[in-house]
Amino acid sequence: MRKSNEQVDRIEKALVRAHRKQKAPDLPPEWREHVMRHIRRLYTDGREAETRPSTALVFQRAVLPFATATGLVAVALLGYMLSALPAMEQDLFSVLTQDPSGLLAMQALGL
Repeated sequence: MRKSNEQVDRIEKALVRAHRKQKAPDLPPEWREHVMRHIRRLYTDGREAETRPSTALVFQRAVLPFATATGLVAVALLGYMLSALPAMEQDLFSVLTQDPSGLLAMQALGL
């Protein structure tokens, strides 16, 4: 283990020396200012994103309870509709289709 750490340290030092021997490219000052401005903008955008509440928290606190309540109401309504009198479905269908005489239902059944 110690031998591999020594090899890694030696390779790291060789890479540092090779990097320092390279000539830095001559870049205009405007380019450097633009890069630094971009880095600062990324930093501030990241900090602003951290201050906003996450969508997971909003989902857990608002959407999940509402969806649960809606599902329970739907199950209760389904149970009520299945246990109610059969004529109630026909009346409800007539109200929803705005066909109080029931002719539309008779046409759908082919009568």
